[in-house]
Amino acid sequence: MILFHSTVLQRETITPDTFSIRLSCPKEFLQRFNPGQFVMVDVAVSSHLDPLLKRPFSVCRLRDDSFELLVKAVGRGTGILQQVAAGTVLSVHGPLGNGFPLATITGKPKIMLVAGGIGIAPIFSLLNGLLASGHPPLELIVGARTAAELLCTDELRKRADQEKGLQLSIATDDGSVGHHGLVTELVSWQLKSGGEKPVICACGPLPMLIALGKLAAEASCSCYLSLESRMACGFGVCLGCVTRKKTGDDRHPWVKICQDGPVFDAETLRLL
Repeated sequence: MILFHSTVLQRETITPDTFSIRLSCPKEFLQRFNPGQFVMVDVAVSSHLDPLLKRPFSVCRLRDDSFELLVKAVGRGTGILQQVAAGTVLSVHGPLGNGFPLATITGKPKIMLVAGGIGIAPIFSLLNGLLASGHPPLELIVGARTAAELLCTDELRKRADQEKGLQLSIATDDGSVGHHGLVTELVSWQLKSGGEKPVICACGPLPMLIALGKLAAEASCSCYLSLESRMACGFGVCLGCVTRKKTGDDRHPWVKICQDGPVFDAETLRLL
């Protein structure tokens, strides 16, 4: 973990409530980062203590001297960040948590990446890492409630056209583009179609992750889930982002999403 001052290099509006922000960072951050990790950003740009707590964000993309976040404005903190101008200096610490186990994932015959809504951020980072380092066949399934709420789809379509072995599928709840229904329906069909069993990597709303964990267990597939949670500290002190983990008996201890995750093997979690 590194604590550093970061300059806002660019902020771009994607939808009325979603934006990307590019932040400068030291080389050490880029060297330490693993897809699926996150950062804590101090959004108190006009006052040192308001808001008091930093906000957690998954890293969407790395560049030569910076990284990008994909942010949905849902409250006061993200609303402030949505208004920051280029040149603003923010306090950041990261990379934090445990990301996706790349060595394990790339050792599988097929990889299925699944993203719901803003959950595309860590999945996009993972996709970039896999494409840069070589990979088995990739199936990318993204979804949102409507076509207007889909994120990164133009770039993902270009990648799918250019990259051999990358297949893209899209689902929307209202059927405005792609499959009319849930991403989990597409995953279920793919798993039932036969062929090599994929390793599944996913991020999105909790009901989606629960459903994917069940589908993976039924198909005997490895599955890694990136959990989303409110966090106050980001390094395991406040106990504000806990989830239950299986132990093989009647005890189900609480584990910290920020420290033990945010990426977990689905088999180890007790989400219901």
